[in-house]
Amino acid sequence: MVKGVERKIIEIRDNGSGCFERALFFVRADVPSPLAEPTLAGEAARIIERFCRAKKGGRRPFRALFLMAMRYAACAAGGAGAATLFWLLGGGHF
Repeated sequence: MVKGVERKIIEIRDNGSGCFERALFFVRADVPSPLAEPTLAGEAARIIERFCRAKKGGRRPFRALFLMAMRYAACAAGGAGAATLFWLLGGGHF
């Protein structure tokens, strides 16, 4: 379906983000038309940068996962040791 509506489109190429080759932004119809092109392009670049930062932080590196697993293992071992100590000092009655 084709509508006879004129829309403003901002195209960002090679913004240096490393995530996208090209991005298209469709400007809302209620945005004032004298709004400067650099303002719209800057807003689009800011959105792309925020998206790329979120994507990079989405996966944890192996080292961080390994350290987290080691912390959980240390906590489990400490809890088991404390329970055993209380059991031995309490005469073995639970």
